[in-house]
Amino acid sequence: MHTKVIEHFKSNNKTISNQLKSLKDLRHRADYVLNNSIEKRDAGESLRLAKGILTTLNYLY
Repeated sequence: MHTKVIEHFKSNNKTISNQLKSLKDLRHRADYVLNNSIEKRDAGESLRLAKGILTTLNYLY
């Protein structure tokens, strides 16, 4: 489902598409890369991306 949403926005809004992909990559790394420590900056980046996505979506829709 996440990939379909990212693909939808690739043609409609490249910025949202890129932000969603980055957020997905950060989440994947936190959930599945077991030898990777989660840094505070990763959490901050995830929060920044999520807020940016929501702000843009609220503005557009």
